[in-house]
Formats: sequence, structure tokens, C-alpha cells
Amino acid sequence: MQTKMTEDKAVELLLQAKPIEHYAFEDTLDIRKFNTYVDTFVEDYVYGDLHTEEVYSPDEWIIPTKYLDMDIEEYLLSRCDSEEETDRVCLELTMFKIHDLYPLLRLCIYIADLAYEKDIIIGVGRGSSVCSYVLYLIGIHKVNPLKYDLPLTDFFKEIPI
Repeated sequence: MQTKMTEDKAVELLLQAKPIEHYAFEDTLDIRKFNTYVDTFVEDYVYGDLHTEEVYSPDEWIIPTKYLDMDIEEYLLSRCDSEEETDRVCLELTMFKIHDLYPLLRLCIYIADLAYEKDIIIGVGRGSSVCSYVLYLIGIHKVNPLKYDLPLTDFFKEIPI
């Protein structure tokens, strides 16, 4: 009989680069929501209702206008509760800005908002993306890199910083 694992234990094993395929996960509301809504999301929102809002397409991405006009700094800094968080967000935003990745952040915010609005669960996190506190604040993953002391350099490893 397999031991059921919590999401926290799974994150811990992933951060240690240990395999998790031999573990059973406890039945959580997140897992049930994901399984229930994933088909609806793909059918209705990726292929269906996306074009019902006013949209603009920078670099081939279709993003509602309200996301294009969003003040990224204000959006993220308003979610910080400590000086450490604010410092990390400022550092990451500097890197995103230097490499002209604000359009990507706007797209990520749009995708996360749409998923949460429709009760679609976004994954725990994968790869170097979990080293970004900005992506954590947006809701792209559930791993707080400050809590686990994950270095930002792992996220930007392909880009000189």
C-alpha cells in the first residue's frame, strides 16, 4: 500500500531532485478541480470565448487590452508584504525589463487570472520557473522561492545577469 503524499512533501522531493512517481497523492480539492475543469477550459476558453473581449496581438499573442495597459510594477509590488519580498520583486523586474519580457509577464497574468476565474488549478511548479518570485506572485506556480532559498540565477540561467 502506498503512502499518500501531501503537496508540501511533493515540493520537497522535487526540490531535492528525487522521483515522485512511486508515491500516491492525497485526494485534494485542487486535484479534483483540475480533473473536473480541464476539458471545459480547453474547449470553451482556449478555442471558444477568447475572442469575445477587445483584444490586441503583440508578437502573435492575443491578450485582452486591460492586460496590455497593466502597470506590472504596481501589480506585483502591491502583493509584497515585506522588504525581502519587495527587494526580490524589484530585482526580478529589472531582469524582465532588461530582456524585454514584460509582454510575457502580462500574458502570464492573463493566463493565471483566466484559470483562477474558471476554477482551473495551475500546477505546483516545474523546473527553474519555481525560482521566480514574480511568477509565484502571479500564481503560475505554488512554490515560494524565498521560503526555499531558491536562487534567481537558476531562473535566468540562460540569460546573463
